[in-house]
Amino acid sequence: MSPPPNLVLIGLRGSGKSTLGRALAERRRAEFIDLDDLIALDSGFESAGAALRSLGEPAFRAVERRVFERLLASSASGAAEPAQRVIALGGGTPTAHGAESLLESAKARGAIRIVLLHADTGTLCDRIARSGVLRPSLTALTPREEMDALAAARLGLYRRLAEGEIDTTLLDAHASLDALDAAWK
Repeated sequence: MSPPPNLVLIGLRGSGKSTLGRALAERRRAEFIDLDDLIALDSGFESAGAALRSLGEPAFRAVERRVFERLLASSASGAAEPAQRVIALGGGTPTAHGAESLLESAKARGAIRIVLLHADTGTLCDRIARSGVLRPSLTALTPREEMDALAAARLGLYRRLAEGEIDTTLLDAHASLDALDAAWK
């Protein structure tokens, strides 16, 4: 019998990957992994944002891909009773060189199920502002213009990769969590 697939959450910043992923892992008694936390540990920075600011985007994406590849390999290492994992990727992880093929390969062999979380860009900007978490700008644009540009650039890729999609714009936290739980089944 093959192990249950891990759930991989993709989407723009502020879409709920970490918040909902952590809550779903708790609900399902699964392990929660935030790729940003692993990147910070791997790169020796206090946060993924600090690593991005210090390394620059190309070097950061290379670290991100390497850490993600190791994470996927550890999921396939063959533990007798592998724990289910909920993995929250950074918004740009699927854009890192080689990450799309890593995701497609893991999905094809049934190791992961990919769900896209998204909301309109105004909602995303509001959530980010309320969170108080300093997220480095990837462009010289205003936060709203940057979010619009990132959505335009990334949503097509996210949708090609995802097996499920949840729009969290109008859903409260409980309804979003229920929708995500149903998408993992």
